[in-house]
Amino acid sequence: MNSAERLNSLWICGDPEKHPELQKIPVSWFCADNGENPRMAVFRKTFELDKLPADAVLECSGTTKFRLFINGQFVTDGPVEPGGDYADKSAPDWWFADRIPVGKFLQAKRNVIVVEMITHPEDMTNYSTGVCAWSCILLADGETVLTSGTDWKFFINPNYLDRLYTCHSRFRENYHCSSFADSSWENAVGLPAEKSRAWTLSFLDLPQLEDCEVLPSEVVVPFAEHAAMISGADILTAPDGSNAMIIRPGIPVTFYLRFPRMLTANAEFEVEAHDGAHIYIEPQECPEFSGMIRREAAHHELRNGRMVYRQTNLEGFRFLKVSVICSTYRADPRNFLPLKIYSIKAQERCFPLGKAAKFESSDPGLSLIRQACDYSLRNCILRQMIDSPVHLEGGGIQLDYQVIAHSCYAMYGDLRPGKAELFRTANYLTMTEGFQFHTSYSLYYIKMAEEYLQYSGDFDTIKAIYPAIRMILERFHGYTGETGLISEAPNYMFIDWIQSGDVSYHHPPAARGMGFFTALYSLALECAEKFAEMIMPQDAELFRTRRAAAAAAFESLWRAEKGCYCEGIIGLSKTPKSLRLPPDGTEEFFSPQVNFMALAAGIVPKERISGLLDKLFNGKWEFQMNLLLHGIIYDALDRCRAFAQYGFATFDIFRRAVAENPYGIKEAWQGGDYCHAGSSSPVWAIAEFILGVRPCGPGFSRVKIAPCPGDLSFFEGEVPTPSGNIEVVWRDGTFDYTLPSGMEYVIDSEYQINIHYKESK
Repeated sequence: MNSAERLNSLWICGDPEKHPELQKIPVSWFCADNGENPRMAVFRKTFELDKLPADAVLECSGTTKFRLFINGQFVTDGPVEPGGDYADKSAPDWWFADRIPVGKFLQAKRNVIVVEMITHPEDMTNYSTGVCAWSCILLADGETVLTSGTDWKFFINPNYLDRLYTCHSRFRENYHCSSFADSSWENAVGLPAEKSRAWTLSFLDLPQLEDCEVLPSEVVVPFAEHAAMISGADILTAPDGSNAMIIRPGIPVTFYLRFPRMLTANAEFEVEAHDGAHIYIEPQECPEFSGMIRREAAHHELRNGRMVYRQTNLEGFRFLKVSVICSTYRADPRNFLPLKIYSIKAQERCFPLGKAAKFESSDPGLSLIRQACDYSLRNCILRQMIDSPVHLEGGGIQLDYQVIAHSCYAMYGDLRPGKAELFRTANYLTMTEGFQFHTSYSLYYIKMAEEYLQYSGDFDTIKAIYPAIRMILERFHGYTGETGLISEAPNYMFIDWIQSGDVSYHHPPAARGMGFFTALYSLALECAEKFAEMIMPQDAELFRTRRAAAAAAFESLWRAEKGCYCEGIIGLSKTPKSLRLPPDGTEEFFSPQVNFMALAAGIVPKERISGLLDKLFNGKWEFQMNLLLHGIIYDALDRCRAFAQYGFATFDIFRRAVAENPYGIKEAWQGGDYCHAGSSSPVWAIAEFILGVRPCGPGFSRVKIAPCPGDLSFFEGEVPTPSGNIEVVWRDGTFDYTLPSGMEYVIDSEYQINIHYKESK
């Protein structure tokens, strides 16, 4: 029995007869309205260690969201996210376990492990198997010293009422303390084996998130009458544990905490209060603005005494709006007492990405764009990529994943988040036979796999996920209509966050989507053909044939009188109309989206490219492509070798976004969240086009050198590779490249290029 199989045999839960609701919990955010109240189920175990081990690892998993504490210290949260899809209500048939180094949390003699499990999803990244259970094995110097079993204690914490409401007076004792007496708690029971057979458990080895404490940089009290009720507000910017901000009884008081930058964090507070006092904490990206989703404040009903509490829900914010009521109508007015706040801080959760690769230039605006992208990437790369820390959509967003992973390679040289998403998504696509809610996104998955191979050289991963890639392409072949266009898809989700009259490009009519999808399908076939040549050569010929057919069909959309491609053929699709597939309308439409995608896919005849590019950049369109879609523009310019002519102009929209908010990149120029890593394509555009460094063989087995300085008089920077950083300097009309020892290169440039090698270590 391997480690995962052993762990899968050790699940414990609350007694199903006493807690039947814990045997049927929501599996995703989208089925959280099943009528059951949210619960915090607590598993607790005390144990003795004769001596501290040199190496201690906890192998563990929970079947729903959990927080792990050892000896009162927060260790991590989990489980490792399985991934899923938007609007999905089906339990995954796979699940992940974790290996957590825990030596620094242990002590000689008595120890206590506490696991708090949340039975309802608090955001879209939270999934469950449908039951609430815990499993673990503690290894000390390679020997098993503790496993989950019926000697663990179980309890429902009545304080947790849901993710936005905690009443701290319902249970006042500290069960995190090793001296707490849990003899009155129930014993856990083993989870029936038929339950755990519903999923396959495996380890997804990712590093633990780092927990970084961030203090507010400023306290702002906007109203004079509130300021009169407060003393010592500035204490919160540098708490020492002895002094406190004091709020006197009277009118409710509101103030804001400004943090140095955008954060993905759990808010934590330490207060001294009395029964009947309340504190509300509302996360905001900007004061009174939280992007496309208005988030409610977390409400804490406090209890007598001093307490520290770390909120369970992960949030994205730069500001916290804090409102305090010293008492309510239920309290005895004779007990109206001041409320003391010792600290309100952010416990930031960070993937260990390391330092960003260096870049400086004579245009400081490029560095500001790159810095904003860096902020967004760090906020959106956890152990699962998310679209934004505000929206927290964590499944089925392969366009975002593709851009985020590509930027992660170019900015940090970190391949781990991208690799994890490839496996996560492959699991989901295998379960659904290649179907995703956002129909187009699975095609971006294939592009993401091709970029991963180029940067990593990890062909084993491509072989492992190849069946999922094949499923996607077979599904899209089934959407091909009689003309060869992708005319029979069930819908055309997602092309862009654009509204044209009464047409949304999030779910446009078939006649507005089939051209874009056909070009994207062609691009995916080209990527898959490269994989097939090494894995299944007969597939390579099939993909070539289908790509040629898609390109030929796409030609029917060319309109010479317009000098561009239309979006589709009205009335061609025979697929029944629905909420996500509205009627075609009566007029042909032309957009930059379909034309840029055609260029990116390489299906535009050479004689048309120059005129089409001129029309795209200098013509008049009803709308332009969003920040999220700019990766397609860069792919098009790369294919057409036209970045030098048009590429620098693409940064203008990002300059405007950074002027609006320098602490993250927006999702869309017309709205959306202010911190959206799917809009970070300038990161790899700078690396691959301006610095001119890109892989032209898997894993940078060869590097292509093709710099494009534009009007820049100077720049220097680094591009990470698996063999080490490539260093670039442009000064006085000369390029100097310093490569890792022995790296092969090809130069494609009209500039003078000097090549140096670093000494082998």
